[in-house]
Amino acid sequence: MPNVEPSQVDYTLFSDGSGHQDGYSGWMAIVLNHQDYNVHRAVGALSQSSVDRSEFTALLEGLELIHSGKAGKARCLPCISKPRVRWYSDRESLVGSVAEKWGQGKGRHAQKDLWRRFEYYEGKFSIIPIHVARETEYPLFQEADLHASSMRILIKSYVEDIFP
Repeated sequence: MPNVEPSQVDYTLFSDGSGHQDGYSGWMAIVLNHQDYNVHRAVGALSQSSVDRSEFTALLEGLELIHSGKAGKARCLPCISKPRVRWYSDRESLVGSVAEKWGQGKGRHAQKDLWRRFEYYEGKFSIIPIHVARETEYPLFQEADLHASSMRILIKSYVEDIFP
């Protein structure tokens, strides 16, 4: 795991997704802005989806939260061309693909729509991917895990109530 101090990044992003074979999934992204030390959140649910899509969606929505300015602005330093984002996820395959651990584009063959969106953010940010164990001690990651699971349950209950 890269040893990256908070002073070396502009944002820390915790993202998690929750999915099941039934096609319902939830996701949550939590962004810590290191300039103002405020925490910003985005949460959602998907139907006809998978855990892979929900994990990836959480990352993308967290990056969008930063890009849109809703997570506050990065500190302005002339030597930094791109805001630095330290990103934590328990999805090892996604972290490896973002880091291109398995070679150029090798892990980026599925979910082309999401990868296309990611490429946009990859051009805007310097992303430092960090894999963490599913049961981690980071309180913000635990929050993301809890709410992603809750969103999966909510969307499943909602759809099953409307379309029994």
